[in-house]
Amino acid sequence: MWWAWVVGVLFGLIALAVICLSIPLALSYEAEWHGRRARVKLKVLWLFERVGWDLPRAVKKVGKRAPERRRERRPGKRGPSGRSVLAILRTRGLFPQVGRFFRDLIHSFEFRDFRLELRAGLDDPYDTGMLFAYAGPASVMLYQLAPGRVSIQPVFNGAAFEGASSGVLRLWPVRVVGAALKLALSPPAFRVYRVVMSHGRK
Repeated sequence: MWWAWVVGVLFGLIALAVICLSIPLALSYEAEWHGRRARVKLKVLWLFERVGWDLPRAVKKVGKRAPERRRERRPGKRGPSGRSVLAILRTRGLFPQVGRFFRDLIHSFEFRDFRLELRAGLDDPYDTGMLFAYAGPASVMLYQLAPGRVSIQPVFNGAAFEGASSGVLRLWPVRVVGAALKLALSPPAFRVYRVVMSHGRK
């Protein structure tokens, strides 16, 4: 009955993969800035934010750029023709299905614990007042998204731009996989596969 063991192991691996994909993956950030100086701290969180890894800061080195090598096109390898691309774009039901995919993808993310403290001003107090008058609607939206955790204050005694912000972006991998499978196994996707295969034989 060796096949029963094989089936049991396969089902166990599938169940383990589903459990791992059901655990959300999160990215937290903390940012502070004072004029042109900024500090950003990123951390990857897993297992319901019980396990975390600090991401190293990216350091850009300024030096001599290496000469770019020109890529030579290999004979016999051609990209998709204009007819095949046009046929794919004309596939019935493709654009609504892609729209549903992006909608499901957006629902796979969750942004929470957002906090923003900002103090900004220009050299001229009149310009500062005009800036905050135009930025008023955006400020109201931020207040509604995170009530009590957004503070935006104008500075009228000189140029200033300082503040701090933090938040957590959570991703549900199982929802991303589900959205991708829904797109890949949809009828419009199979129509695209047929178009690609038919143009590939020509």
